[in-house]
Amino acid sequence: MKTVIDALKRFGMRITGIKEMLRIPRSSCYEILKDKEQKDYSLIERIQKIAYEFPFYGYRRIYTTLRREGFIVNHKKVYRLYRSLNLERKSKKRKRFIPFSSSVTIRSPSHKNEIWALDFIHDSLTHGKGMRILVIMDIFTRRVVGYRIGVSIGGDEVVELLRNAIEEIGKPEIIRIDIGVRIHIKNS
Repeated sequence: MKTVIDALKRFGMRITGIKEMLRIPRSSCYEILKDKEQKDYSLIERIQKIAYEFPFYGYRRIYTTLRREGFIVNHKKVYRLYRSLNLERKSKKRKRFIPFSSSVTIRSPSHKNEIWALDFIHDSLTHGKGMRILVIMDIFTRRVVGYRIGVSIGGDEVVELLRNAIEEIGKPEIIRIDIGVRIHIKNS
């Protein structure tokens, strides 16, 4: 059937005429590839060769290399073949910084001015502009020792706020920051 369709196409007959004359569906007039893997064999072979030669290349880098070598291929096809060949690398999870070991227990304060907590709160206003609030709180009494509200709060403002709070209330033994860092204040 394929040879008949090819011959009629060579004589200049259109596909609509061929399908009506032979009384076959239109899809039968087009070449159907039964084995897509056979068509992509050279591409698959090259992808494997690049992946084993350069194990740190991902599918995007392989796609770029193939295009430079003259392969006319879509990046989605390269991705599909890359995955089907099990060449995907597992991405490394980022290690989280933990300043103290998990064996360190956070103690509860027994009197006021023993432990202060310093925390930054981020929010946005209705028109979308960002806003930051710095709060310093005495953990034992739950009293807000000082706060600062602004679009951005610099380090010098944090120092100024701490100095004002220490002058007004007294010096704490420990200042705890929300990322788990403790600052021990020496008496001097």
